Amino acid sequence: MQATTIHPVMPLLRQAERTLATTLAGGLDQLTSGSEEVSDLILRLKEAGLEQIAASLQRALAAADRKQRAGNLLRAFTALGIVRARLAAGFSADLQDAPLLSEQSRLYIPPLPVGADPETLPGALALLQAAEPLHRIYAAGHITRWGADAVPGLLALAQDKKLDIAIRRTAARCLAQIDAPAVLDALVKLAGILDLWREISDGLIQRGRAVIPPLETALGNPSADCAWLMAKVLWRVGAYEALRSAYQVAITSKPAPVETTAEEQSDKGKKAKAKDKKKAAPKPLEVNQAFEAYHAAISLTQEQLAEAITPKRGQHIPPTTRAIYVLAGIERGWASADDLIMLLDAQQRNEIRISLRHVYGTAAHAPVLASYTRMCAAATKYQERDRARIGISTLDDANLGLSDDPEEDDEDEE
Repeated sequence: MQATTIHPVMPLLRQAERTLATTLAGGLDQLTSGSEEVSDLILRLKEAGLEQIAASLQRALAAADRKQRAGNLLRAFTALGIVRARLAAGFSADLQDAPLLSEQSRLYIPPLPVGADPETLPGALALLQAAEPLHRIYAAGHITRWGADAVPGLLALAQDKKLDIAIRRTAARCLAQIDAPAVLDALVKLAGILDLWREISDGLIQRGRAVIPPLETALGNPSADCAWLMAKVLWRVGAYEALRSAYQVAITSKPAPVETTAEEQSDKGKKAKAKDKKKAAPKPLEVNQAFEAYHAAISLTQEQLAEAITPKRGQHIPPTTRAIYVLAGIERGWASADDLIMLLDAQQRNEIRISLRHVYGTAAHAPVLASYTRMCAAATKYQERDRARIGISTLDDANLGLSDDPEEDDEDEE
């Protein structure tokens, strides 16, 4: 019988979980007085290569706002449990496709409310709306076992704008983890909700080429909600022909319906006058900027990429388009993450957030997030801290953040 090998980082993961569980149970106010222990933990996590978890703890120490401090602590705590569970099961520490909560981490869940029964579907859906974040995570770890039966309830929670955004995002994550035909239709329905763009993006992409028919049909409508997200997903799954086809449908002008008045319909003697009446030319259809950029990126040349990185004098390329071109260039080996970071550094505040939505989940995600994390640690000016905050809040979702401010509806891209 082969002996079980304990991963060398396991003792550190257990210690870190115990430390954070004690902090969460004892109240956030003790974090300042016990900061030496957490600071030492941060250093050890960095040495072990768990830099994103360490960065989340660092932000918890630095946060003056209680809500931000709690959010970062919960991010780190949940990620630690996921990494430990995956290592114990013989998987890598990559958080992609990881469960929302490992079985081993249930030890630290506070007592469930009286009458709560997460072993039933109605009970799990109810607990998913609990005020205690760790109860919600616990419910999320149970609810996916019901498969297709859980889809209607999760969809209703994700769509309910009266609920806290953390609950809606957790419901969307659970939905994306279920393998059932109804899930694809549900994710497409949720694509127009900006607050859920990360969860919907991940859920659609992990379904591969099965997303092509519904997204191609939806993008054929030039006024489709969240066209930028659907175009990004088609690009990510390599559906270039579907992008071309949807774009051609979207830009094709539809014949304007001929409108006649009641008088013209009744008075046949005025036919000549009706013929002479000038018909208003149909307005040109406006296609979503990002959709247009992804379509253009299919035939992008190295010369066009160079112009996107450093536009010529008098040449204007929209910020979102430039970012998408550079991302396409990175995939083809024509550009680097440094080129993208340089481009982002030159963008305005709301432009950064929109460009980063396209960076999310790509090969440039990790280096760009690392750049903003370094910026946050070294920032001495408000503007630098603000830009770093935007970068981190948009990209730092690898640790399954449990709370987040609603997205700002800040560009025509949406």
